[in-house]
Order: sequence, then C-alpha cells, then structure tokens
Amino acid sequence: MQILKYFIINHPKYVEMMRTCTYHYDTNIINFHHLEGDVWSHTVLSYSNSLRFKCSKYVQWAILLHDIGRVYTRKVDHKKERISFGEFEGVSQYVALEILSGIGLNNREISRILKIIAYQYTIIDYIKYKSITYDELVYKFKYEEELLKDLFHYVQCDLLGRIIDDTKVNLYDQLFMSKMLSDIKKT
Repeated sequence: MQILKYFIINHPKYVEMMRTCTYHYDTNIINFHHLEGDVWSHTVLSYSNSLRFKCSKYVQWAILLHDIGRVYTRKVDHKKERISFGEFEGVSQYVALEILSGIGLNNREISRILKIIAYQYTIIDYIKYKSITYDELVYKFKYEEELLKDLFHYVQCDLLGRIIDDTKVNLYDQLFMSKMLSDIKKT
C-alpha cells in the first residue's frame, strides 16, 4: 500500500482529476467495460490486485500511472454520444516520467515502468481479440522477457480491476488469462 499512499499524499491534484474523469457519456449511456465509473476507481481496483498477486514495484507503479493521461485526453462526442481518450498512453508516460523522476528510481527502473505503460494494449488486445498467436507474442518480446512477464501481471491486475457488464464478459476470459500467465512463467 506504500506506493498508493505516497501517490495520494504527494499528488492529490492527480487523484482528484482521476476521480472526476468518468468513462461514461452520461448517466444513461455508460461504458460497459468500466461500470466502476471513473479512472481513479479503476486504478485503485487494479492496484489492489497488484498487492493480492504480489506484483513487482514496477508493475505497481505502472498500474497506478497507466490511465493518468486519460484526464488530459478525454473527449466527448455529442453526435455519437460517446467518450474517447485518444492516445492516452503517451500522455500517461509523460506524466509518469514527471512523477517517477522525483522518487529516487534510476533511469533503468523508470524505463521499465514506462515500457509497461506503453505496451499494455499489446497484451490486452491479445487477450480480448486473440489477433496474434502466443508464439508471435513471445517472439515480439524475445529480447525483453522480464518486460513480457511484467506486462502479463499488469494486464491481469488491470482486467480484473474493472466491473464489466455481462454483455462484455466474453472479452475477459479468465481461464485464458490464467493459462497465459502459467505459460509465460515457463519462458
């Protein structure tokens, strides 16, 4: 809990911005992938999973900072009655760099956290849409095996840190995620 506590105490402005950044268009048109409602709630749910799964500090920091860019990129499309967040990962990396530079991590550690934030959707898309094979995924990270392990832990925490509508549960196959984590630990 120490990383979360540090963030809450030292960055209350970001906490408040994340609390008020909703995934929903309005009270009637909601995001079925994030029924928990706001970026902060999702972040705390995901972070609590990182403690439960005993993730590294790198994964914990990435979870805490991965969606912070959404507060700057949130766009409302009134014609389509939807919310989008554009390329929030890049903005999250800039904000994360600002925060991480002040906590005593070395450049290699900061880089590891930023890579987790940058590559999160490579793994999320693999799980949700199975767009590439497991072997192709492992090949993409053949020189970054530790990063791949971090990414799987990160994604497990992130995907389980949501309240999902029944109509979308098929995209969050927990048995598939468990098998992948088991496979990746063997590499």
